[in-house]
Amino acid sequence: MAVEEIPVQGPPPQVVRPLGSYDEAAQAIIEALSRARCFQGWDPTELVWPVAGTTGGEVDLAGLERRLELVSAIDRGMPALRNRRLKEAYGHFSQAEAAYHEGTRIYLRLKKRFVDLGLGDEEGFLHLYQSLLVDTLAKVKPSAPAPGEGVLHDLGLARPPLEHAHRAAQALPTTALDDPRWSECFTIVSGGIETEVSLLEGLSEVVQRTLDQLAAGDLLATHYNVYSNFAWFGGSVWKVIVEADLLRRRLAGSNDVAEAILAALATDIRLGEEMLLKFFRAHLEEPAQIRPVAFWYGQPYSYLTRDLIDTVVRVVDRCEQLAGKVARSRLSSPKLPPLLTGQTEGCFLEYPDSGRQGTLSGWQRRVSMARWLLSSWKIGGLKKSLARAKIGRSARLELAWRQWLDWADTTLRHFRIEVKTRIDPAFFGIAQDLDLASGKHKVVFLPTHQSLLDHPVMYRVLSSLELREAMGWAGVQPCVMLARTNLARAGVKFGPWSMTMFGAPSQAFDRLLEEVDGYVTRDLASEAGSPLKRVVAMLAERPAVIYPMATTAAFGTQLFPLQHLLFAGLPQDVIIIPIALRGIHSLWPKIPKGNLNLNPGVVEAVVSPPMLGETTLMPKRRSLRFQLETASLVQAVHITNLLNPEVRV
Repeated sequence: MAVEEIPVQGPPPQVVRPLGSYDEAAQAIIEALSRARCFQGWDPTELVWPVAGTTGGEVDLAGLERRLELVSAIDRGMPALRNRRLKEAYGHFSQAEAAYHEGTRIYLRLKKRFVDLGLGDEEGFLHLYQSLLVDTLAKVKPSAPAPGEGVLHDLGLARPPLEHAHRAAQALPTTALDDPRWSECFTIVSGGIETEVSLLEGLSEVVQRTLDQLAAGDLLATHYNVYSNFAWFGGSVWKVIVEADLLRRRLAGSNDVAEAILAALATDIRLGEEMLLKFFRAHLEEPAQIRPVAFWYGQPYSYLTRDLIDTVVRVVDRCEQLAGKVARSRLSSPKLPPLLTGQTEGCFLEYPDSGRQGTLSGWQRRVSMARWLLSSWKIGGLKKSLARAKIGRSARLELAWRQWLDWADTTLRHFRIEVKTRIDPAFFGIAQDLDLASGKHKVVFLPTHQSLLDHPVMYRVLSSLELREAMGWAGVQPCVMLARTNLARAGVKFGPWSMTMFGAPSQAFDRLLEEVDGYVTRDLASEAGSPLKRVVAMLAERPAVIYPMATTAAFGTQLFPLQHLLFAGLPQDVIIIPIALRGIHSLWPKIPKGNLNLNPGVVEAVVSPPMLGETTLMPKRRSLRFQLETASLVQAVHITNLLNPEVRV
């Protein structure tokens, strides 16, 4: 997926975004899918979303039946379309990935030789590289939409790869290439073959490979957000809402149907329609803006999808209460979609070798939970004792970290969870060229976030022999974590008084995390910049762990865009290491609300090769400060390592 040089282009055309009512949004989606040839064989006059008359009231029975026909057609066709689009995008990504990692090694060797020859320092080398990167970005042509996808761009649901970075780079001045150092000769190794090149040729190769990977990651992440997060999930829950509305209308006025159930069902249906409209609006938001207008990115979007799922579950439950009448009338009743029951087919689903391996009985679960709460309460006491101890900061951090490692081991043992750590083979060569074992680099681990068990699993991964050997750590290495405030607020509550599972009020526990563990807590309602700056300031002394999704997923295959403002706050000399925790969602799903259905199983932690901030983050200039493409690339790395790209039948 190579980028092409072209004359500088003007700004893209403005997109008209249908942000009206539920009915208007439904009609816009149908028209868009019609232009994408998703309704082949249909009479164009039939592609109209039925609405109530101008005098108000409800849609008539025939209109509800047509709604169900339209949505059912979308729901039937979307899984196959999703598979096709994701496989296409994955093909580009997998081709670019190996070349990108080899480009990282070329960059590191060129930099070392550059400094050794006395041509300048590392900062001067970075300036040369980034100048070339910006010049190339200003001339690239963002890929044209694939056949049938232009409508997604018109709606604002997708964008061409590298479009944002390309527009931003065009606003920056070009760099003169008359520096005599550009012509210096270097040796690079590509595909196992040594080649003599000029510095300009060598760095141009690195730039090309990096942009190819950024473009491929941007394409895959965008495809996933459109076809999986939006279309597949949205179409699945939309069909339940529409089918339930038709059933409700058919049963209205029946003497043997409780009006209270029908009224409650109608309320949930209207609530589902409102949330579907918010869901559509969320996906229309401009991803390059600093903050989402409403729901896109992180916790608000995740909560919206959780609420949608909870509402759909209630709708199905209420319809099942009408089962007797439905059976006698030979009417169809909505069922939970396969996406929410784990009975799906296709690509980019959870791996079969990891995840839940059994089921605990109710009694076993209560015993395991009680033991876990007891161990958590004990560690809270240990944290308080450590806060009072008169010891140095370094010793306190070491002891505090080991306390969490012990707690993680106890947690995983109670719930019979096995953790396997697998290091990508490409990790070791890059680590060697980086001299990662020296400990002089600023390292940030970016794990996926699918379950409430992520924290104990990550402690196990960070202390595993596999990761320690890959990183060159002689022993366990305390890390700084960016955690949200009130992380442990769930616990015991009596009126206005509450106590967390760690035996301390929520705010007091946040202080312990800061003072004893040296973590950084942040309020999700406040700006993320200041807490992140504190984390960055600590990178010189210890690695950091940041969950870039900022909240847990609502269902197993949900991986929404990462917050690019996080990447804008990272320093250029950072080393980014993505980690995918396979199978963890099925062990303790976040939904339904208050779910305590924990189960034993296996988590496989896949540690990706190090990614250089120097090559992959955009230069720290105002117009390129949002790092949208880098965030998309890390999301793509998470997608390809967390979920199986092969088709499962």
